[in-house]
Amino acid sequence: MNIGIWGTGVIAGKMADTIGRMKDVTLYACASRSQEQANWFARKYNCSKAYGSAEEMLQDREVDLVYIATPNFVHYENTIACLNHGKAVLCEKPFALNYAQAKEMIDLAAEKHILLADAMWMRYQPLATKVKELINAGVIGKPRLLLANKGEADLDPKGLDPLTGGSTLLNMGVYVINNAFLAFGSNVRNVSTSRIMLESGTDGANSVTLEYSDGKIAVLTSSLIAPTGNSWYVCGEDGMLEIKGLSRLQSITQYNRKREKVCEYKAEENYTGYEYEVLACKRALVNGDIECPEMPHSETLAVIKLLDSIRKTWKLTLPCEKAT
Repeated sequence: MNIGIWGTGVIAGKMADTIGRMKDVTLYACASRSQEQANWFARKYNCSKAYGSAEEMLQDREVDLVYIATPNFVHYENTIACLNHGKAVLCEKPFALNYAQAKEMIDLAAEKHILLADAMWMRYQPLATKVKELINAGVIGKPRLLLANKGEADLDPKGLDPLTGGSTLLNMGVYVINNAFLAFGSNVRNVSTSRIMLESGTDGANSVTLEYSDGKIAVLTSSLIAPTGNSWYVCGEDGMLEIKGLSRLQSITQYNRKREKVCEYKAEENYTGYEYEVLACKRALVNGDIECPEMPHSETLAVIKLLDSIRKTWKLTLPCEKAT
């Protein structure tokens, strides 16, 4: 599978490094807004082709899958361009800025029968499957509470720039919501939130509580103005699971109701954790699928619909959003 990377920033570099270590997939091409930048990226990560425009890369018939690693506010238009050129897509989070954009992207992929995958990398990792297996097996009894916090002291000003789609909810909150949906599902009855708004007009930190119709609660926080820990917890009537890693899952430790350690499951050796979403895309392409079962389109839409509803209560509309 020949992969083309659209974008040459930090995340693009991490994906390029990952692909370069993998077997049976090839980092074939990269595209940037300048030929000079594309050439630099290609030299650093051993890309076969370097394009000074995405249009050139999309016309290359040897590209099987495009990984979109551009700023938030162009994910929608970049994905549409790829699909219209017949290219399968793995789109970095946030998948889109809002539900209308996401639905149009997914509908176009279905119409053209082309793979479109959401790069929420946590959902593709083997330990994500293990979390669900343990809960379903009843090792913690009836699930009741989930606690997840993802916070960074942001080093990239674009993360908080509303003009480029910067929002803590979209950049960080999407992870903890996915943690909750992975463990508890998306049948949310009620949502309550609070947030810290910045002078720039976007959210710097937030808290979201999800109440489920079957008596579960997920308490989630995300921040780009203060760091937090890197573990989350699924608590039941007979014990709890401590999962280390909000995005790159490192281990699951099971405790009984007395907080005594029962057992631990560690992540298998991997390169960066990004390889799992790439392999999922490869399997989907071989099978002729338009989505990956690890993160189906219905789940992507459910997450973005919740993000929309939260931002609606905050009256937070980003300037770069497509009018719908």
